[in-house]
Amino acid sequence: GTAKADYTEFNIPFTFVEGKTYEAGAKYKMAIVCSSSKEGDKFKGAVGSTLIVDELEVIGE
Repeated sequence: GTAKADYTEFNIPFTFVEGKTYEAGAKYKMAIVCSSSKEGDKFKGAVGSTLIVDELEVIGE
């Protein structure tokens, strides 16, 4: 919610949707959206804000 002078590291774990199961033969798609807005899907970033993604890692287990 406020301006940052340095990088802010954070982790967001995936959460399973109750009632859904993994189907081994099914095809799946995943989209990763990075936005400088707190509510990225609403594009409410501050005017002139910049997002720098230094490292992005997705680990599947």
